Amino acid sequence: MQCITTVRFSILVNSIPTTRFSPSRGLRQGNPLLLYLFLFVSHALSYLLLAAKAEDRLQDLWISHFSPTITDIMFANYTLLFARALRCEASHLLHILKDYFSASGQCINFSKSHIYFSWMTSSSWKKEILQLFHMQEMRQGDKYLGLLVILGRSK
Repeated sequence: MQCITTVRFSILVNSIPTTRFSPSRGLRQGNPLLLYLFLFVSHALSYLLLAAKAEDRLQDLWISHFSPTITDIMFANYTLLFARALRCEASHLLHILKDYFSASGQCINFSKSHIYFSWMTSSSWKKEILQLFHMQEMRQGDKYLGLLVILGRSK
């Protein structure tokens, strides 16, 4: 915590340093500790998901017949969550996320987040879950970092 709370800055104005000051709002972007802290804290989200799975509140999914089962994939500062399209599981997942957000201070950017449904999900289930999460459905042709997210079966 001392690496985070004892940081002090000085700005050059006309080549003259100003008096030193401490930031008042979290870590600055580009701080080398930021990614490590994010990964450390996000491990708690994985733990909450595993605990819900152990309590049968969530079920992990198979992506294919030969893959291991998963509930989440985390990389850098992005997270993919996997759950069945059922109201009870969606409610449990939302409760887990709210607990995590209140403890960590992190939250979802809903304008950048989407939900992807399997082709077998009914439109009524899709509508209910999208309303619960206040997110948009990911569609064919959506891009992330300039790349298509859904490539289709042949790819």
